[in-house]
Amino acid sequence: MEIHAPARRPAVARRTGYTIAAVIDGTLLYAINAHPGWQAVPSSPPIPCGCCRWSTSR
Repeated sequence: MEIHAPARRPAVARRTGYTIAAVIDGTLLYAINAHPGWQAVPSSPPIPCGCCRWSTSR
C-alpha cells in the first residue's frame, strides 16, 4: 500500500493567492490603523468636574 502526498496547486495559483492575501492584509492594516487616526477616538473621556485633580488627561 503506497501513500501519496496530496497534489500541490500550481505555482501561479499559489502566487496569486499570496498576492490577494497581501493586498487584503495591507488594506485592513490601513483601514484599522491609518484611516481613522487616533484623533477619531479619544483615549479617555473629558473630566466633567474637579473631583479628579490628579488626572493629567485634559
